[in-house]
Amino acid sequence: MTIPTPEIPREVVIVPGTDVDDAWERYQPFEPLHFQQDILNPMSDAELERVMEALAVRPGMRLLDIACGHGEMLLRFAQRYRIDAIGLDESPWVIVRAAQRTARRRLVGTVRWWLGSGTEAPRGPFDVVTCIGASWIWHGFAGTVAAVGDRVRPGGRVAVGDLRARDDVDGPPGILTRRDQIAVIEAAGLVPIGEFVSADASWTAYQQRILANAEAYALATPGDPLRDRRQMAAEWLDDHRRDRERLVWSVWVAERPR
Repeated sequence: MTIPTPEIPREVVIVPGTDVDDAWERYQPFEPLHFQQDILNPMSDAELERVMEALAVRPGMRLLDIACGHGEMLLRFAQRYRIDAIGLDESPWVIVRAAQRTARRRLVGTVRWWLGSGTEAPRGPFDVVTCIGASWIWHGFAGTVAAVGDRVRPGGRVAVGDLRARDDVDGPPGILTRRDQIAVIEAAGLVPIGEFVSADASWTAYQQRILANAEAYALATPGDPLRDRRQMAAEWLDDHRRDRERLVWSVWVAERPR
């Protein structure tokens, strides 16, 4: 590994079996695209707040956010409620930044940061379990719904964010429709509360943030190929633009019946 890496704070829990050196290298290409962002998905602040409201968090609850990124959602909850939360991510880049941000926020609740694979997330049960934008961990929407559903108590709520086919077009082969996603949620023994679809403007803003981040990261160390990911950002956004023609990005909130 030739690029300097920050020190992992002592309070971060490293999940047993985690290859930290490999994780630094594997997730480094995404660091330039996200390093200045709060929300690492195509969501606005208002859209995130609506998801948070639907999760119905109250003081005393236990929360688990799998693939937590910079931890923005848990930090907002912990600013408002005396909760006990775990944010887990496989990227040491984002976990270090989540820990750094914790020190700058005035929290009434507790948030602990874990570094490791989402498949190793603690079993709970928790009052709220979320995985927003990382369905690849369990090979798709169905696996993700099952994983979060297995970790939530009766009466608790989950949130899963993923792509799905637009209602008004034929989706790509193998991509779930809204009806398919509802069927998956119900098959997992959960009751859908609501779907929160990101506006096209939120996608555009997210893409603009990625380009701006990549530009700023590259200019900080001119000529360093490990830091210059502007071409990668442009290619990734070309894929996003094609996706937007047939796909929407949304978050489902559901509840496990008592």
